[in-house]
Amino acid sequence: MKRILALLFILFFSTDVAATPKSKCHLVLEEIQALAKELKSFENTTTFKFYGFAVGGPHNNWLLRAEKLRDKNKFLGNMPFSADGDIITPGDLIIWGLDRMRCATRPSCSKEFIYKVDQQLLSANCKS
Repeated sequence: MKRILALLFILFFSTDVAATPKSKCHLVLEEIQALAKELKSFENTTTFKFYGFAVGGPHNNWLLRAEKLRDKNKFLGNMPFSADGDIITPGDLIIWGLDRMRCATRPSCSKEFIYKVDQQLLSANCKS
């Protein structure tokens, strides 16, 4: 019995409490920023302008990974990220990507939301 209590004591107090939620937050934020960077690298290509995120198209995988990240975030407690006083979530990344797709085929579209999320992605950080 004393061994079990000692093991429980060690396990409880050896856990890095500060790293638990914060490290998950940073991992999700890094994934958001990596997906954003990737989308910016192909948004002006002819294949993106033609296929967008269509199933079977070369960029559908981006949308699937963004949706998976959004769904995974639901299980992490929907941790939002602070960005210049606003909140940004993985779901915003999907809307941002769909707006970029729409604007790739319609140059006259409003890019206000795109620019706002661009700025938020640059300044996003994990809330403590």
